Amino acid sequence: MKRWLTALILLPPLIFTIGYLPKWCFLLLVVVVGIIALEEFFSLAKHSQLEVHRLAGHTYSILLIISFYAQFDKQSYVLGVLSLATISFLFLSLQRNHQLNKLLICGGITLLGIFYVSVMLGFLVAIHSGASGTGPQWILFLLVVNWMGDTGAYYVGRLLGKRKLAPRISPNKTWAGSVGGLIGNTLAVIVGQYFFLQTAFIELLFLGWTLGVLGQLGDLTESAMKRSAHLKDSSNLLPGHGGMLDRIDSILLGAPVLFFYLSFFE
Repeated sequence: MKRWLTALILLPPLIFTIGYLPKWCFLLLVVVVGIIALEEFFSLAKHSQLEVHRLAGHTYSILLIISFYAQFDKQSYVLGVLSLATISFLFLSLQRNHQLNKLLICGGITLLGIFYVSVMLGFLVAIHSGASGTGPQWILFLLVVNWMGDTGAYYVGRLLGKRKLAPRISPNKTWAGSVGGLIGNTLAVIVGQYFFLQTAFIELLFLGWTLGVLGQLGDLTESAMKRSAHLKDSSNLLPGHGGMLDRIDSILLGAPVLFFYLSFFE
């Protein structure tokens, strides 16, 4: 019940921000989501006995997401910020001269965090700002594919799930649930084409399945990180859903794929 109540409360303002408010409002939303999700990533790292450059990481995270907005069609700004971030993290690690054995780990984990969270979220900003004026529709499509995939996986898995998909990482996930997720993705494609996209059905179907599989991989990836940190959720921010990272893990890997699909085929 908590899961559904949280969704019902958050969905209307989310859809309104994506589809009706100025583009900078969506940018602001993604920046806030990025700050929360990256902090949860850093918390997972801390629980795994790994150190990070927290303040510098958040600073470059915000700059990265803004750089996707400032130059959504060419990502030279993004490469510039990433280069500066890499240099900064190495410099900060060198300052900890009493912990030289952690130099690569500390800088590397921080850089991984902004790649995994901030860069992937930045692709959402680029899609929303570009995509020949249809960016908001494609963002909604990505969200619907993953939401319906999650729902299909949950209910089919509960009804028919027996054989475990990845028992060491996520004991509750099953192969039946994975198939149920693809069924949910298929329904999302039907909804997407009927209501707000004009792409050929077969092409959209293969895209939906690709995003759905990446969503499942993203979910397993975050589950592995939580298991390594001995945590059930990345936080308790969203009742019934866990943390922000728990909520967006299934779209992080799909965002760059959708961006490049739109860049080459739309």
